[in-house]
Amino acid sequence: MAGLVGQTGFFPGDRRLRELDLLGDGLPLLDRLIPWERFRPILESVPKAKPN
Repeated sequence: MAGLVGQTGFFPGDRRLRELDLLGDGLPLLDRLIPWERFRPILESVPKAKPN
């Protein structure tokens, strides 16, 4: 297990990033599918944090 010290997963980070890059960025798809404006009233009702 000494070879896994500092590693966040089973595969090295560069391999995981390469595989994710091949899959493509899913965020634009989510942006098209999710009606974000529907959440605006909920988010605006949340009290804002007071600055320190």
